[in-house]
Amino acid sequence: MLAELTSPDAERYWLPALDESPIGTALVGLDGRFVRVNRALCQIVGYPREELVGLSSHALTHPADVDVDHEGEARLVRGEIPYFRRDKRYVRKDGSVVFVRLTVSLVRDDQGAPIYLLSQVEDINERMVADEALRRSESDFRRLFDQASDGIFIMDPSGRYTDVNAAGCEMLGYSREELVGKTVMDFVPTEDAPRLAHVRQLMLCRGFTRVREEGRLRRKDGVFISIEVSSKFLLDGREVAFVRDVSDRKRAEREREESLRWTRAVFEQSPVGLVLCHGHRGQDLECNSRLLQMVGAEAPIDCLDQLRKSLRTPDGAPMPDEECPGLRALSGKAAHAAEALLCDEKGGSTPVIATAAPIVGPDGAMLGAVIAFQDIATTKELERLRAEWNSVVAHDLRQPLGSILLCTQVLARATGDANLLKYVERVRAAATRLNRMVGDLMDLSRLEASRLELARQSVDVTALVHAAAERARLEAPERSIEIHTTREVPEACVDPDRITQVLENLLTNALKYGKAGTPITVGVAREGSEVAVSVSNEGRTMTPEEIASIFQRFQRTSSAKLQRVPGVGLGLYITRSLVEAHGGRITVDSSSTGETTFRFTLPVMNA
Repeated sequence: MLAELTSPDAERYWLPALDESPIGTALVGLDGRFVRVNRALCQIVGYPREELVGLSSHALTHPADVDVDHEGEARLVRGEIPYFRRDKRYVRKDGSVVFVRLTVSLVRDDQGAPIYLLSQVEDINERMVADEALRRSESDFRRLFDQASDGIFIMDPSGRYTDVNAAGCEMLGYSREELVGKTVMDFVPTEDAPRLAHVRQLMLCRGFTRVREEGRLRRKDGVFISIEVSSKFLLDGREVAFVRDVSDRKRAEREREESLRWTRAVFEQSPVGLVLCHGHRGQDLECNSRLLQMVGAEAPIDCLDQLRKSLRTPDGAPMPDEECPGLRALSGKAAHAAEALLCDEKGGSTPVIATAAPIVGPDGAMLGAVIAFQDIATTKELERLRAEWNSVVAHDLRQPLGSILLCTQVLARATGDANLLKYVERVRAAATRLNRMVGDLMDLSRLEASRLELARQSVDVTALVHAAAERARLEAPERSIEIHTTREVPEACVDPDRITQVLENLLTNALKYGKAGTPITVGVAREGSEVAVSVSNEGRTMTPEEIASIFQRFQRTSSAKLQRVPGVGLGLYITRSLVEAHGGRITVDSSSTGETTFRFTLPVMNA
């Protein structure tokens, strides 16, 4: 056999053909050294032919793979195996490592004795690199598959699960082993199964590659969960379903819808007229049925201007922009308990209390406003009846009080007994105080019944101030009352008796609550088209809460309660009503030093 390999014919025909083979081929002696190598092997290992011939084949083998080579060659020579094949690493001349597939068989002589090893070497480096990349990709996919937050279900063409990730197992409460082999029909409600089967059949028949569905699945514990499914068919017929548990979202949506239904029902069925202004300009309006009933509108009111046409001040005048509840709310200001009239299309009107507030988003942006109109027609009627009743009672009290005062005067003149005179004076003082209270009640009744009549005329306000101050000095001669006036204070168009009542109320309060020994200061001055009058005294500083409520009915300051000053809390309410009835304004200011000033204005005559 050796002679055949080295014969001229071998050199001429067989060896050149071997050299052209694309697979690396070598004849290796039994001692492990290369005898013949072809060009492909030289290219694989990076050695020239003359360096490889005579070189031990194990010199090319990576040290970690040598022992396995020795064992395979030994078994081959012993005749235990016809050949052996394995993937291994060669170290190239430049030191780099190349993956190869080595196939080794025996070359025997005519007597069957082994004389050479025939090695065939195939370069599989690119394939190994690709396989390694594939393994890494599969590893990454598996890691993503197992760590995905959504459930991933892989099904064979028959619809049976072949793999399920951890999220899918946790979602349904089963282990992976329990889920593999089952179908989605094992978990859907009975009533949903036909629809799901129909959808799947359509997907298969029409060639859909992806579909999104919502439904329910039954967990192992029997609880149904709401899911959102995105399914995709692969080219090999398998199906991948990405399943997300949306039970919490569905529950939140149901709660939101229920809340919206409840809110809508409250809005529509509220006994109070409600208006929602959408947008920062209120360009879109939404009114409930009660509001439409108030204004007698058959068609919806869809803009704020249309609503403003129905809104009037309590005396029937058009509502100024600065007082319009909707405009105030849309400008960011709340409107609290403003009395107004809602006029209907037939000429009627409904007295209401209007309250409005801005609607602001979480980011502070103006979203719109809400306006509430409470019908107070019944309340107004009750107040009118009560005012009339108070007026009747107060009027009927005047006659016996007049008789008591007259009798005290007669008794005072008829008796000379000092002790008896003392009791007569007490009766007179009590009757006088009661008579003043009755007068306040009668004024209150007239104001609330809108029956207060003013006898306006041209009046010198400065003279009224001096006269009222003189009467106050007679009641409290120990107190000093100082009057400061500017020149050319014009006459005012007022009812002198009612303005005298205002001045007496303010001076009486200053005497009651002012600190003993301190003066009371009264100022009179012209301010544009008005005459301004102020009354100041030193005493306890009023709190902001007291200032806010001091002009309300039956309100008394904490000082009045602590000092037990007699009164029912109507004086300042009547004072404010009288000033406003004249077209003026009244305010109060209390400084931190204890100086309290009441200030009111009256229109001048030519105005």
